[in-house]
Amino acid sequence: MHRMKNHSHRLEFRVNKEIKAVIERAAELECRTVTDFAIDAMLRAAEAAIGRASARALPARDARRFLQLMTKPPAPTPELRAAMAAWNRNSAAPAKPERSGPRTTSASVRARSARGRSAARG
Repeated sequence: MHRMKNHSHRLEFRVNKEIKAVIERAAELECRTVTDFAIDAMLRAAEAAIGRASARALPARDARRFLQLMTKPPAPTPELRAAMAAWNRNSAAPAKPERSGPRTTSASVRARSARGRSAARG
């Protein structure tokens, strides 16, 4: 619903009878006046249009600067280098825990497998 109840300015336009009937029916279904229904619908549509335009509008000067920075970024500053080093230190993958017990190699696995096969035959 729209935010202002004090309607002191006029906005006039004409519609055909079919459009008027649809709007009146919709307002009736929502138990609202045609004025209240129309203001709310137009305000929501206007705010959405402004939001879409604002989200993608970038002044030409800013667009050129953005493209310049993306295609040829400046060298990192000492502060940025320090921040990246700190982040790398803090986000390094944890060391793998040491295994306990004997390590098995592919050769020892093959040897055990061969012993098992020979024992099963014999």
